[in-house]
Amino acid sequence: MFASIRGLAATCLIACCAMPGISLADYPERPVSLVVNFPAGGPLDLMARMVAEKASKNLGQPVVVENKAGASGNIGAEQVVRARPDGYTLLMTIDTVATVNPDAYRNMRFDPAKDLAPIGISGLFTQVLVTHPDLNTPTFKDFLELASKQDVFYGSAGLGSPGHLPFELLKERTGIRATHIAYKGNTPALTDLLGGQVKVGFLAVPTALPHIRSGKLVALMSPGSVRDPALPEVPTAAELGIDDFEVEFGFVLMAPAGTPKEIRKVWEKQLAEAFGDPEFRKALDPMAVRPVATNGVQAAEWLAAARQRWGDLIRKRGIQLD
Repeated sequence: MFASIRGLAATCLIACCAMPGISLADYPERPVSLVVNFPAGGPLDLMARMVAEKASKNLGQPVVVENKAGASGNIGAEQVVRARPDGYTLLMTIDTVATVNPDAYRNMRFDPAKDLAPIGISGLFTQVLVTHPDLNTPTFKDFLELASKQDVFYGSAGLGSPGHLPFELLKERTGIRATHIAYKGNTPALTDLLGGQVKVGFLAVPTALPHIRSGKLVALMSPGSVRDPALPEVPTAAELGIDDFEVEFGFVLMAPAGTPKEIRKVWEKQLAEAFGDPEFRKALDPMAVRPVATNGVQAAEWLAAARQRWGDLIRKRGIQLD
């Protein structure tokens, strides 16, 4: 798969060098569009704007963030897929567009593995299981006992979203009873959780933190085996006896397949320089995002492993999107 991407890149490099208006030596010669395929204001959007600001200063050209949301990220991603592979249109996305959507959607109009070339992972984040105080389950054990006896309602930003998949994995691991309420985005899902219309959910740590601190939500469990530095008081899945419950999502910088390797290397360098800046890393603290900058090969390997993990769950749980 990735050999074919490299082949496309080599072919396009020859073509680009012969095409007027593309100069690898002077790249970038004009503004770069950084498409974010989810709404403005969330952690992904904030990350993209931080990277764009840093890169604009380094490259001497504006890097303009363009939000193009819809269809669990597919609409914005497809815009980048269809763009000219010259380095002037890039994608900043949550990994699910490449690791979940291909298996969950019945009809995707593009194949992320073939049509997008990873440049690097630009931050990792995890989820935390939270409940509304009205549920009266102050510990995970209490919640597990309740959800083993009666159905509970949990909300997420939609089928196949980072809030949906961990809960389906939890059902798979524990046998609890829970009905999914799929919202059209994080904001309405969070609003109803805070209002008590749904009682439980997995939230990204940066989203959940202020509501946990204010007492509006109760944190019960963090995935994995290492406590989240932002929530050191919250036990992990491993501590609670749930094995193989690693849940981690990433922000990924990608380019249209066929974008010259030299241009992708420019952006690998931009990520490395951003995450090497102490001030940049410090600005990530409120977002509870783990800073990490990989190269394209490492990002491709991470995405392939994540797709296999979530693909297995999607098939087991029969998750399908139109």
